[in-house]
Parts: sequence; structure tokens; C-alpha cells
Amino acid sequence: MIGFLGAFFAAPQTVRADTAGYSGNGVVNNGYVAAGLNFIADLQFSPGSAPVGSNGGLYSAAIDTTTGYALFGSIKGDMTKVKLGVGAATPTVVGMTNSLNDGFPGKGGLTISSLTNMVIDTRSADLSQHYAYVAGNTGSGNNTTCYLMKVQMFPQGNLQAAPKVVGLITLPIPSAITQSPIDLVNGYIYFTTFQSGTLVQLNLNDNTIKSVTGLPANLNYWQMRLANNILYVSDPTQITRVKLDANGALPASLNAGNLDSLPSPGTTTFYADTDPAHPYAYGAMFTVDPNHQSTSVPAIFTRYNIGSGTMSQGPTSTLYLPNAQNPVTSFYVSLGGIDPDSHYLLMGTDNALPGSVSKIAGEASAGPAVAGVVVLREHNAKQPWPYSDGDLNIRSTLIDATTGYAYFGTDTGVSNSIGTRMLKVQYSQKGSIKGNRIALPAGSSLTSVNLFANMPAVSGSASSSGNARLAIYSDNAGSPGTVLWQSGDVDLKSVPVGGGWITASNSALTSLTIAGGNYWLAWQVDTTCDVPAYAGTGAAGIGFAISQPYGAFGNLAGVATTPTTDLWQMNVTYTPPTGLVLFRSANGLAADGSQDALEPAGDGVASLFKYAFNMIGSGTGQAASLSIPNDTPVGSGGIAGLPAMGLDASGRLTIACIRRKLSASPASGITYAFEFSGDLSAGSWAVNAAATETTTGIDATYERVVVTDSMVNPPKRFGRVKITNP
Repeated sequence: MIGFLGAFFAAPQTVRADTAGYSGNGVVNNGYVAAGLNFIADLQFSPGSAPVGSNGGLYSAAIDTTTGYALFGSIKGDMTKVKLGVGAATPTVVGMTNSLNDGFPGKGGLTISSLTNMVIDTRSADLSQHYAYVAGNTGSGNNTTCYLMKVQMFPQGNLQAAPKVVGLITLPIPSAITQSPIDLVNGYIYFTTFQSGTLVQLNLNDNTIKSVTGLPANLNYWQMRLANNILYVSDPTQITRVKLDANGALPASLNAGNLDSLPSPGTTTFYADTDPAHPYAYGAMFTVDPNHQSTSVPAIFTRYNIGSGTMSQGPTSTLYLPNAQNPVTSFYVSLGGIDPDSHYLLMGTDNALPGSVSKIAGEASAGPAVAGVVVLREHNAKQPWPYSDGDLNIRSTLIDATTGYAYFGTDTGVSNSIGTRMLKVQYSQKGSIKGNRIALPAGSSLTSVNLFANMPAVSGSASSSGNARLAIYSDNAGSPGTVLWQSGDVDLKSVPVGGGWITASNSALTSLTIAGGNYWLAWQVDTTCDVPAYAGTGAAGIGFAISQPYGAFGNLAGVATTPTTDLWQMNVTYTPPTGLVLFRSANGLAADGSQDALEPAGDGVASLFKYAFNMIGSGTGQAASLSIPNDTPVGSGGIAGLPAMGLDASGRLTIACIRRKLSASPASGITYAFEFSGDLSAGSWAVNAAATETTTGIDATYERVVVTDSMVNPPKRFGRVKITNP
């Protein structure tokens, strides 16, 4: 649009890029509340009610991560199949079985109890071929026999069918220790027993059994782990390592070439990392407090260097694992596990009320360290020992890195009057949507949504894609509402080791209409690593969280979310609305500028000029609205009005003009050009670079400009001010 006089060009105002959110200075921060641990739900196995029965303690468990179902075995011999549930859903019992329910010819009535060991073979795509192998004993004392039950998880491929015992194998050992490992690649399960020198291998491909002697026979073996074709067997005095033959086969004999050991005094719980890049094992020792109420009973954690080379002891840490009533108590420890991507250890307490689940950073430089603790629940008033109710006595642990949840079996309710519980705990940021409330000015043009990542996600993970998704929600009465925009997958695996920003943008974001007010930024990650960067805590309700498997963001209006005080290093980059955008909105003009040339008052002055020359308001030279006529030129010392032309003492053309400052906030959104012509012909208008300018400030937004032409007493001279909306 062109109008009026001039002979000087003003450069366009620089457009500022702003951010809304919590940048946190882009500093690595994984100081999550409780290290990301979050109690989700529990499932009570009520005694005497079908189909669960009187289960007793859940001393063994195995998970089928391909289906989301698990099997829990009790000390009494029951095997209960559980649907673990998606996200925050409470697990549900599907059905149960035991050796009495599914007897065999010649084995009818055989009671197999003490189910302390189970694994699931998930190699087949046919669900009816998914079998659990559950080890238990008959008899008592030295007269026990170890049986391995083959349990069909999904008869006829039906996920909701009760499990069924379909086979029975006698193992050449009197009993089986906890945590026998399974090799799904080669198709083997390995067993040993207390105070026995025998190792047993079951070939899942043909159900043949192979055994070999040569383990020290006088040791009280407790747990066995498999990592990188090596078996590690622990007892309270040492770690015994057995190097397997190629493809996981037991060696023909145990000798100095494939058998060695490392002292590990006092080890009661043992973990081995299966990742060759993390060749560590961990032993935990706990001092027993007979009253179960001490506030100064530590857990001693030791890291060991394992692998194909010589084993050696690493640093040892004294850790206190708190609970609500005893802030620094440890008591016993339950069996736990290691997350395959983040390499955190997860473990629970035993004989403490209420119990707790701890997340241990095993690879901390100074030695294993507590990263976070979630305190479990005490269902009834605290009773004298032995406790009879509450989330305590954790006996088995399952870790599902594909969902970011862990499951813990207890032997709560051993009196058979309360019932055993299975606990569901989220142990990382995976499996959640989280975010923060932000404010955006109306008319903002969004350019990108950004999240600071503490570290890269794991490449080649079997459990996670290593991606993130980002989103913007509307505000719904102080909570997230409708999804306004969401990204696709954003790669986290290429984040620098020291952390860095990930960014998402597309045409849907940049064209999003911002009406102004509150919005919500949201993120989710498909990794159990500590990728999302924390920024600390803020006001109540500034953040939110909701459990959801990784995937597309859904609308949250009417959905219960959890308000939080968490701040995340996430922001949206945007171009603030220009003054012109705000002017259009305030005066009812089309946002696309199509009505800028209209003259609502019929005074010959376009709406764009009234904006450019500060002609709307209540001061001198202003009118209250666009509909009120106003064609007043700016006067000497004026603050508003159309440009005024004159001559100086030398006969040079002058232009007095009101102009928005380059430094004004918001930016003007327009440019001012002062052009000259000698005859008004087309193509004759041009900026005179030799013209001079005098500027006087009016306020933070406007200035008064006098532009003086360089030509003295020309025969003809015309000028105009050209207003452009870039």
C-alpha cells in the first residue's frame, strides 16, 4: 500500500523469536521425583475365592512380554495367570492351575509345591506353543524330588484361557534354586540346587536333559544368572562362573578351563547385567534386625567386574533404603532385576512394613547408589512382628522394559486371612505423558517445539524404539484438553552424550492459530533411560501426568490426569504477534490483512495508515475507533496524524511523520519507506539516499520523524510515505 510523502527508507524491524516453557538452561538433570518410580496398582489374590485359591507367597514369576501376561507361582503350588494391563490398568487374574488340577497317568494326586523357579518360552509365533517351565518339589527334608512342570500359557491360543499343566519332567537334583535362567536364542534352561555340585540343562528343542558335576558341592547356592554365554551361580561366600560351550551348551565337564570363582562374602542377592557393554554383576548383603524396626540397618552393595576376563571386585557402598515409618531402614532384600536399557537395578525390601521398591544406579562411579525409592502401602495399622498385612515381603520381581513397568510378588497374608498381593510399579518415564502449562500471546506464530534430552537413548534396543513424541494441548479449565498439534517420532538415539535439544516442527505447527492464553506442552518417550530433562518444581498444578503406552497423543478433555509440580526442560519457540496483528484483532479486521485497505469511516484514510501513524486512541490527532473519521495531519510536536509535507529555509522538501520504533515491543509488522519523484510518473518514485532524518522519541512505541530532501529549490518535487506489510 502506498500513500503520502517521503524521501527516506527505514529498515524492517527485526522479528524476535521468543520461547514459552521451562528451558532450564539446557542442563542435564535427571533428578526426577523418586527417580521416576511410581506405584500404580496392586492385585489381591483373595484366599478362598475362585479362581485364585489360597495362593501363599508368590515366590516365582515369569512374564510373556509378547502378550502382556505373566504367571506367578506360590509356595503352596498354585500357578496363577495374570493379565498385566495396559498403562495404569490394574492387573487382573485370568485363571489358575496346579499339579493336582492337571494330573498325569501315574502322577495323579502328586502335590508339587515350593514353586520358586519359573521361565517362559516365547519363541513361537503360535501362542498355544508358549510354555512356562515351573520347578517345584515334593516331599520334605532330604526326601524331596524336583519336578519341572510344563505349563501351556494359552491353551488353544486363547489369551483368556486358564493355564494348563501339559507335561512333567523329573530333574536329577532334589530341588531347584531361585532364578534359573532361560536362553531363548539357543533354547536352553539351566538349573542347580542347594549344596549340590550338579548343573542341569534342559534342551527346549527336544526336551532332553543334560547334567554335569563339578561345582563346589559344599556351597549353599542361591541364585543363578546367564550373561553372554556364561553362567554365574551365587552363594553367600562366592560367585562361581561357568563358561558354556558354543551355542549355550553345557561343557562335557567342569574344569579350570571353564570354571572359576570370586569371593563375595555375605551375598544374599545377586544380579548380573546381560549387556556385553556393561560387564558388571552386583551382590547385596543385608544385616538382619530381629525386631524389624531398626533405623540403622544398612544394605551393603558391591559391584563386580565380570565377563570373559578375570573377575574382580569393584567398589562397595553402604545404602539405606527408606520407608515411611523407618526412614533409613533396609531389612532384607527381595529378588530383583536389571533394566536392559538404563541398567538400573530394581529391588524390594522384605520384612519391613510398609515395604519399598528401590532403583539403584549400579554403575555410579563411587559405587552403587540409591537413585530413588517408592514407599509401598500399609493396608492396616502396623502390627507387631510378624506383620500380617501391607505391601511387604516381596518375593519375586518381573521387569518389562517394553512398557516401563515392573511387577512384584509378595507373601503378604501368610495367615490365609488377608491374601497375597502382586504390585505394579512404573519405574521410568516410559509409559507416561507428561508436560507443563504455558501461556502464549494471541496471534503468535509457532516455529518449533523443543525438549532437552539428558542423554541419548540406546541404539539397537530390543525393548524400545528410542524415540520421543511432542504435543501441544488446549487448556480445559486448568487441565490439558484437546490435542492441537503433535509430532511424529523424534529420534533420541542421536542426542549427544552430554545432552542436547531435540526439535519438532511441521506445517501443521507453523499454521496453528493461537488465540492466546494457557496451553499445555506434552512429551512422551519410548525408552527407560533418563532422557527427558527435569527443571525442578513449580507451582501446584503447573504440570500433569497420565499413564499411557507410547504412541499417538489422545484428547484429554474429560480424562483424569494427575496434577504435578514437575517442571520439564521443554519449550515452544514462536514469533510474537506483531503490533499489526494485534491491531487487526482489536479492531475487527481480517487476520490475513485483506481488510487493511478498507476505510470504515469513509474519510479516505485506510485502516493500515491509521495503525502506522498512531491515529487510534484518545489523544490529540487520534480518534476512538476506525469508524470515526480522522484525516488530521500530524502537527508540530504531535503524537499522531497523517504525514505532513513542508519546505525548510533552503527550499528543500520536508516530511513530518509518526513512525513505530524498531525497538518497539511488539514488533510493528510493517516497514516505512520515504520516496521522491520529480513528475509523479510511473517508475519515478525512489528513495533518496542523500536525504537526512531527525528523530524525536514519543514513547516506547512511537517516534516523530522529520525527513529532509537533498534537492534545493527544485522546480517540481513530490514525496510519499510507503507502508509495506512484509
